[in-house]
Amino acid sequence: MRNLLIASLVLAASASAGAAPPFPAGVDIPQNCEQFVDPQMPDSLQGAEVVSVASCLASTRLRATQLGTDAEANRSALAAAIAPSVAMLEQVIADAPPAIRHQAALIESDLLDSCAVRLRASIPAPSVLTGAPLQSYLAAHLAIEPLVQPWLNRGETVVQRVAAAD
Repeated sequence: MRNLLIASLVLAASASAGAAPPFPAGVDIPQNCEQFVDPQMPDSLQGAEVVSVASCLASTRLRATQLGTDAEANRSALAAAIAPSVAMLEQVIADAPPAIRHQAALIESDLLDSCAVRLRASIPAPSVLTGAPLQSYLAAHLAIEPLVQPWLNRGETVVQRVAAAD
């Protein structure tokens, strides 16, 4: 998430060419993300602004996401938290100049990796590192990998796709 913040600050300071679509309908910009929106044109975000808002939005929504012990419910909650940001980043990747596209791809990949880490971390640590508790913990990690792997694959694919397009 640190990369997301740093990239957001760098992109917010950079100039962008080409218009990106406005913020997705039905999703409010959190107050802490309004700093990335030009107050003169709040409905016409540019590429770098979209990337910054998407990054901030994802960070805000992920911080508010409470994870439990149900891996599938956790996966769904994380996916819902990042969905608007991923949609915004994909739009930037489709429409923005190459430098902004690359930053959007890296941030999307970092965001997907972050969700994988959060999902893995949702498995409670064993009380002891031997015997049945350890075996249960390891089994839970093995069981969660099929839920994690699509995020990791997509993160890698988005960066490769953008690199290959330029």
